[in-house]
Amino acid sequence: MFSIRNRSAFTLIELLVVIAIISILTAIAFPVFAQAREKARATVCLSNQKQAALANLQYIQDHDEAVPPTFRCEDGMEIPPSNLCTNVLTTRTWVHCLMPYVTSKWIFRCPDVEKNPYEEWSATSHSIFPDYRELPAYGYNYAYLTPEDGTKLNYCPADAGYVDGVNVIPVKVAEIESPAQTLLFADMKYVGSDAGGGYVATWGADPPTTQKACYWGGWGIGAIGDNPLLGGVDTSTGIINTHHSGRINVTFCDGHSKCLTPGQLAAGTNWYVGIDVNSVVITDLSQYLWSLKKTGNSDL
Repeated sequence: MFSIRNRSAFTLIELLVVIAIISILTAIAFPVFAQAREKARATVCLSNQKQAALANLQYIQDHDEAVPPTFRCEDGMEIPPSNLCTNVLTTRTWVHCLMPYVTSKWIFRCPDVEKNPYEEWSATSHSIFPDYRELPAYGYNYAYLTPEDGTKLNYCPADAGYVDGVNVIPVKVAEIESPAQTLLFADMKYVGSDAGGGYVATWGADPPTTQKACYWGGWGIGAIGDNPLLGGVDTSTGIINTHHSGRINVTFCDGHSKCLTPGQLAAGTNWYVGIDVNSVVITDLSQYLWSLKKTGNSDL
């Protein structure tokens, strides 16, 4: 008698079924992995902002309770009316002010900004900011924290284009009614390119109101940061970046950081996705996160 051994093997149909199951599981798992990776990046970004916030508090202690200036010429010399520094190498931003209080320049970078266009720029091609490592991924609430003059009434100069290097007056902490409800800085977009004229979101964050939108254009349709033709990304948030799964990492003047939706960051205004930039106004000052004042009839 002959003994016949049973051989176990996959049939073609069984193999195809297994491959199909693996493909389905992979399709399910990859988005989960991507979300986990994004969550990790957002957490690192939030941690970076927190470290910058602590550096900001140290700076305030060492400088008579005043916040850092947004932009200045180290030698005090500028070219009117452009507000560019006479010697571009003396250009300093709020990032330079905080540098002595941090261990690395890279805390001003967000891991979600995978390509920094400034790495390709030279001091001659865009000389106002000669060191790309000192160009942050976060924007400073310059409209309210460093107004144009001592009266704090002229937030938007007639020759709007750059925040004045000489005449900005950093506010004192005592002037901020509610530091825990007043924005310090937030995630920013990179807008434009050197070759295209350089609409660069590097240090200033515009609030979602047209009253203070003297530089980049506020929030809503028509804002520079939302114009794809100028290198922007259409989110109706101007140069504020929503790259953390549609949310924004922000830091407040008391030093705490958190992740907000655009609607939460635009609290106290009539903003919504798709609104025209010229229609955005403050509706509830007590909820408005950008101004120093939370009471009264005016944000100034």
